[in-house]
Amino acid sequence: MKKIGFFLLSVIFLVLITCDKISIKKGSVSFAASYEIIDDPSTVKVFVDDINIGILVSPVDTLSNSGQSISLTKELPIGQHSYDIQIVPLSQVGCFRNLTGTFQVYENECTKVYRDFIKGSFEDSTFKAEIVEFITYKCGCCWGWKIKVGDKYLKADKLPDVAKIGYEINTPIPVIIETGKMETYCCNNFDYYEIKSLIVK
Repeated sequence: MKKIGFFLLSVIFLVLITCDKISIKKGSVSFAASYEIIDDPSTVKVFVDDINIGILVSPVDTLSNSGQSISLTKELPIGQHSYDIQIVPLSQVGCFRNLTGTFQVYENECTKVYRDFIKGSFEDSTFKAEIVEFITYKCGCCWGWKIKVGDKYLKADKLPDVAKIGYEINTPIPVIIETGKMETYCCNNFDYYEIKSLIVK
């Protein structure tokens, strides 16, 4: 009987020793978001693998600024994970957004996930652009000229000289534009800017 008891004790001890040696390899992920998202003002919740890991409270404007002190950091097992950043306006009206994606966690490394909702910053600049469309629908953030700059777009509800462009645009019109300030922020559409000058190329 003593031998059986000693044997069971040895097995239990061996299992405990073995479990102590098993360790999950981990890394971490650090989330950050742009001023445009957080200053809506909004509540910005972050979910990883469908689990809420916290709220972003300090906006940053670049990836290099998204250190642990101003972002949300979580330790995770190595491997691929999914995230869902939920932006909910405090007023419960306006721009509700979900930014989703995947990321890879590496052993003893911190993966940075920086997301923004910037559609292009066009204030107080001069650009080579194309006026691609005039939208006639008179709804919020619909009506006006749609202007392409690189791979992004802005809109204008008035131009310095409408006669140069007109309202019927069949092919893109190459222009050089000088912008002023953003005039209207559009939640799910392109923002409106002041067009201070326009030259048809």
